[in-house]
Amino acid sequence: MNSATSTNVGSTTVSHATDTTAKHGYDVKGGNNSKDSDSEGEGAEEILEESPCKRWSKRREQVKQRNVPGIDYAYLAMDNETGNEVVWNEVLFSERKNFRSQEEHINAVFDKLTHLVHTNLVKFHKYWTDSKSDKPRIDELLVIIVENWEEWINIIFITEYMSSGSLARFLQRTRKSGAALNLKAWKKWTTQILSALNYLHSCNPPVVHANLTCNTMFIQHNGLIKIGCGEI
Repeated sequence: MNSATSTNVGSTTVSHATDTTAKHGYDVKGGNNSKDSDSEGEGAEEILEESPCKRWSKRREQVKQRNVPGIDYAYLAMDNETGNEVVWNEVLFSERKNFRSQEEHINAVFDKLTHLVHTNLVKFHKYWTDSKSDKPRIDELLVIIVENWEEWINIIFITEYMSSGSLARFLQRTRKSGAALNLKAWKKWTTQILSALNYLHSCNPPVVHANLTCNTMFIQHNGLIKIGCGEI
């Protein structure tokens, strides 16, 4: 999601890594081996690191943020205060100088996201910057060799975890089963989506999502729709 009065973080001149494995929706991977979302890889619950405030603990399970431009890596994490699972998102910036020149703008965008509160929006909890050069964040599945790691900066942000999956995946399953959705269900969904968009557009300044698709909208078992991240 982006402020309407500012340039998208994802389209600035800041250079950040791209996750070449990203597809569509939430998909959990455990450890070094790819697993189905309902399976646990060996050591999948291992704690890799903690947030500076110690509230969030990053686990080994990877969450593929499909169709969310700008997110390089995402992992399941635990909120140690509430006991809820959350998503630990990472955005890598490969040029420290360019990042520093736009740091104020980037912080303003993330600050805005943390203040958005609506029933039909995926909650954006907190963010922070990590510039530690002794802890390179490399996807074990890709085996990437990164040069000049000391020049990289990583933005980490915590979001609500939508375990039920995207609206796109729900519609795919519905089509395969041959079930028909009635008009009442469609009206319920569109009302929720429009409510969230009205909230975003009523902010001062207005917030533009910039990537609203069925892959960035999520549905819970009770029919609650939540809009996830736009471009980062």
